[in-house]
Amino acid sequence: MNARPRRSGAYLALGPAIIWLVTTFYLGSIDGDPTDPIRFELKDKVLHAIAFGLMQRTHYRAFQFLFPSWTELRVVVTSVVTASLAGVALELWQAYLPHRTADVFDALADTAGAILFALLFFDRPKKAEASA
Repeated sequence: MNARPRRSGAYLALGPAIIWLVTTFYLGSIDGDPTDPIRFELKDKVLHAIAFGLMQRTHYRAFQFLFPSWTELRVVVTSVVTASLAGVALELWQAYLPHRTADVFDALADTAGAILFALLFFDRPKKAEASA
């Protein structure tokens, strides 16, 4: 039997992405606001941006592990897209829950957070220094 060799680190690379996705959907599905004690202007949008920015980071790590031959840019773009799509999926899911409402601006905040975190942590290739 010709089995593929196992790569170490799968749990650390994939686990956070799965756990964060499930946690985000759980928190987006429950009745009530677990962050109710926190109060400030645009709290909902800021928390959406942070949650999906963190999701982008977990997806980034998972894609780096799953596709080691991909370029840095491809991993970053794919992780932004998948985190954004998860945000849209959450809003569509909430549209069917009687105690939640879907909001296109939440989905936009999700995408903005994913993009912001990608830009903050993107490992830009360094230009080769000119040799003397």
